[in-house]
Amino acid sequence: MSGTHVPSGIQNAPATARLVYTALDDAHSLTIAEIEERTGSCTRSVKEALGRLRNSGFVKREPHPTDQRRALYATVDASGASQSAEEVTTS
Repeated sequence: MSGTHVPSGIQNAPATARLVYTALDDAHSLTIAEIEERTGSCTRSVKEALGRLRNSGFVKREPHPTDQRRALYATVDASGASQSAEEVTTS
C-alpha cells in the first residue's frame, strides 16, 4: 500500500480500520472480498472496521454497478462528511 495520509480521526483506530481505510483510499472503491485480499484480514474484521469507518463518516457504501448482491466501499472526500466525522475509537 502506498503512503496514503490517514486522517487524524483514524490514527487511534484499531489497526484493521487503518488498513481498510488505506486500501480504500489507494483503490478508490472495493468490495469486501477485495478489501480482505488487499489487507490480509478476515471477513469479520473487515466488516467490523467498515462499520466503524462508516459510522464515523470516513467511508461510504454504494451499490455494486453490476451485481446487486455486492456493495462497493469508498472513502469520503475531505470536502464532504469527513470534515465533521467523529473520531474512530477502539471501543
